[in-house]
Amino acid sequence: MLYCSQTMKIENLVTSVFSAQGKRPKMEDAFFLSLNFGGGLYAGVYDGHGGDYAAYFAKRYLHTAFLKHSQSKDALRSFDEAYNETSRFIKRIDNSGTTAADVFIYNNIVYCANAGDTRIIAISGTNTKELSLEHRLKNETERHRVSSYEGVETSNQHLFYKDYQIMVTRALGDIYFENAGVISDPHCNCDDTILADYSKWKWLFIATDGVFDVMDDNEIAELFLRIKDPHNAAEFICKKALKKSTDNVTAIAIKLQ
Repeated sequence: MLYCSQTMKIENLVTSVFSAQGKRPKMEDAFFLSLNFGGGLYAGVYDGHGGDYAAYFAKRYLHTAFLKHSQSKDALRSFDEAYNETSRFIKRIDNSGTTAADVFIYNNIVYCANAGDTRIIAISGTNTKELSLEHRLKNETERHRVSSYEGVETSNQHLFYKDYQIMVTRALGDIYFENAGVISDPHCNCDDTILADYSKWKWLFIATDGVFDVMDDNEIAELFLRIKDPHNAAEFICKKALKKSTDNVTAIAIKLQ
């Protein structure tokens, strides 16, 4: 099993990353983490499909596009511009696609963006708070949106278009689905309470569906209660997921206090 693990620390934040191929024949996940990026912390997790090009391109490019646009726009607008720009570049070169979930922490504000089903949650004890929005067909707003496109058929979990199928309704790249309603517009939000002095939140956790398809938010929160060393947090959660998951798994855990 191919995997990588690393830890970083800045001021009162400790981060850990773990990424493993699992039982899949190919690794299509990627991640980016910097503790000194534009004056803040930047973390991104990317879950590719149809090949690994899109995920690895997002790993290399999305954060730089975000920084470029942040020179003239606020963080949330910069995420929107960076996601769509990254997606356009991928489509020019390759047919693959990738989900994306990104966090930028700056001046004690947590800025988040996501497209697809890679998830971002805040954790305190057994309590969780979702900071991302899942773009799958179980999201009725997304189901209604893509169903309006000519030629699109849907099942409980999959969108079908011509000879292709996909589970997510938003992603970067995926040129085959650009006429089927699969868009790269991210869900964006900011939260100025998570890192406030009175905040109860202890962790931020970003992970692919290889983790969240086999464990729900509450199960993950329960596991975080057992973590003794924050440097091993992402690895601990991912290895628990790999006991049930057949997918690639990638996660970034950020200890807030």
